[in-house]
Amino acid sequence: MILCDIASFYSPRGGGVATYHGRKLDYFSRHPEHRYVMIAPAERDSVDEVRGCTVYRVRGFRFDANYRHITRAPALRRILKAVRPDVVEFGSPYLDYWAGVRAARGLGAVQTAYYHVDFPDSYIRPFLHRRFPAAESPIVDGFYRYVKLVYGRLDATLAASRYVLDKLRSIGVRNTAYLPLGVDARMFRPDRRDESFRRRLGLGPKDKLLLFAGRYRAEKGLDVLLAALPRILDDPALHVAFAGIGPLGGEVRRWASRNGRVHDLGYIGDKAVLAKAYASSDGFLSPGHQDTFGLGVCEALASGIPVVSADAGAGAEMVFRFGCGLLFKAGDASGLARGALTLERSAFEVKLAAAREALEVQHGWDHIFETYVDYHESLNGKKRTSSPLGP
Repeated sequence: MILCDIASFYSPRGGGVATYHGRKLDYFSRHPEHRYVMIAPAERDSVDEVRGCTVYRVRGFRFDANYRHITRAPALRRILKAVRPDVVEFGSPYLDYWAGVRAARGLGAVQTAYYHVDFPDSYIRPFLHRRFPAAESPIVDGFYRYVKLVYGRLDATLAASRYVLDKLRSIGVRNTAYLPLGVDARMFRPDRRDESFRRRLGLGPKDKLLLFAGRYRAEKGLDVLLAALPRILDDPALHVAFAGIGPLGGEVRRWASRNGRVHDLGYIGDKAVLAKAYASSDGFLSPGHQDTFGLGVCEALASGIPVVSADAGAGAEMVFRFGCGLLFKAGDASGLARGALTLERSAFEVKLAAAREALEVQHGWDHIFETYVDYHESLNGKKRTSSPLGP
């Protein structure tokens, strides 16, 4: 089978989506019975063989400091006609989606997409709530009608969490499938804890380190965490480390410059270093309530640390499922601070061990992509059988 991703949300300095595509490349490099092709936005056109897979980079316009969008349907069409994929997975619902739909027309490929970002609630609603509250509900409802239009026309819309599955079904998207993502439990594990890492941050033997890892953006709940920091830092034994990059980076750096117990680690591209940061912490802070899978929470649990999470979204789903942390009302900085102040790693040791074992079995990347391939082979078989030309 030939599988092609139009990886619109891919960025070398991206988060969960970049991890997804990186692990996908790794999986298919070890499974040459299938061919995997990734089309990613870039500054200029190029094509490379990466670990036995083909990566096309197509010039796209810059969306922000991290991301670009592809709008050149003819360029996509040339690639897809050359590749002749059995499956095309779309990466976003934006302009590049429509360019991809146009490019894939008439090729007979199965068309699917992960619902990677719940953009009406993540981006549109907060903006309208601040600027145009009277227009919030009707405009957000209009964007969800657009979501239904985009995803409802595909052969399948993939949900990485029950939270997303329920959201999609609630707005009328019926062609859904629950296909969770994975975690690399060989990389993220408790024995990567490093006392020298803690000492470099100035922690004493009785101090506690809490970690936030993700994009420095409001939809990740970083504004809530920053509002909670004064109360969290009332405990002189508590340190908070931030690992990421984004528009709120200036606020994080200001906090780190004026308080020795706030640490800005910046973007950590080396997974081994990131795994060390997780395992060397005593808890993970997941203040956002819009995550569609909760990769950071899974990496924390695999690393043997409990989580303080907002009580909505995919992160909360994982915390509730494994019982390895505390939940606070989404958006409530005081509730987040209370959770951070009361979280004790030792109280969750038994549940953390069980969670790690379950993640290894149920969310190992090989298992995830085996399920992914089986599902798409089934879709491909149904499409060919139902074609007027026959199989």
